Amino acid sequence: MCPGMDESARWNAQLDVLRFIGESTDDYLFLCDYRKGRLYFSGNISRRYAILEDGREYCTVEDWCGLVYEKDLPALREDLERLRLGKQTEHNMEYRVVDRSGSRVWVSCRGRCKFDENGVPTVMVGRVSDTALERKVDPLTGAFNSAKLTEDMRAILQSGSPSFLLLLGVDNLRNINIRHGREYGNQVLRQVADILEELSASSLKIYRLNGDCFAVNVPCAAQADVQLLYDQLRERLHQCCTLSAGAVAYHGHHIDDSSLLYEYAEEALDKAKRSGKDTLAFFPRRTMKKSWSPSNCRRSWPGIFRTDLPAFPYSISPRSAPAATVSSARRPCCAIPRLPGAPFHRRSSSLSWSRPA
Repeated sequence: MCPGMDESARWNAQLDVLRFIGESTDDYLFLCDYRKGRLYFSGNISRRYAILEDGREYCTVEDWCGLVYEKDLPALREDLERLRLGKQTEHNMEYRVVDRSGSRVWVSCRGRCKFDENGVPTVMVGRVSDTALERKVDPLTGAFNSAKLTEDMRAILQSGSPSFLLLLGVDNLRNINIRHGREYGNQVLRQVADILEELSASSLKIYRLNGDCFAVNVPCAAQADVQLLYDQLRERLHQCCTLSAGAVAYHGHHIDDSSLLYEYAEEALDKAKRSGKDTLAFFPRRTMKKSWSPSNCRRSWPGIFRTDLPAFPYSISPRSAPAATVSSARRPCCAIPRLPGAPFHRRSSSLSWSRPA
């Protein structure tokens, strides 16, 4: 900026740059003036969201917060307060806002603050994107999809936080679709997602994986907390449908592979369905610790492993698992865990795993 420009002229020049850059992106760029309490946006954000009405040039942060879905608002306010107090310099959150049609839309919001010599924020510049998460959201229910689940599972494993992965399957969804029609079945799926949303804490994320299957990452250390969530969900849905569920703990063992952890949860879900459905099964920790290591496989089935065989390519493809398929890895065959009742099928020098029917 030119040294001789006054503050008002410099500010208008910054807004011109913001709007100019905003014309080249589908995101909404924003500039927040902390001193005057003004929030400026680039682009035609008012077309989709009820903000900047009557041709207004700016709004307030409170105006924006008024669009945020109520369950996501406390976390947003907490983050904004940390920025105001100078406890952090960057804003990076995913939350939902309500558009003009009343639909909840996931947005990714990122920004960075500039502070004065006293550590007080003067301005924040960033962007709001309602397209960045589109590929990670299920269009039917508004829940996240398997791609986002895989991403979040890896983050939880890296953090080491006590948590459970809970998989939920709508029982007999195919029969529901045949008897009442697919649109009724879709309504059932949306109702499951909505009630999960109501029962879950604001920090929980709901995922729809495919067909009849949902997932929730439950941040707790005790099975009783997972059981309570399942019982509440089961009670709320008893007139609509029944649910089978399987859960596995992230903590208490040394697994760092999200796809393997998902297989364990899926095995627990299969056990619940084989037990008559409408129940919750936990994958036992002792099985994780003892049954799946290559050394225990050798001790349990001596004589069936040969160590003089050359390595060969293989792929493990759990049906409906969200994690990326492991392919073209060259390892000895004894390194591949075999789940109970899940036979290996040889096809063109490859191994694949299929869950029992």
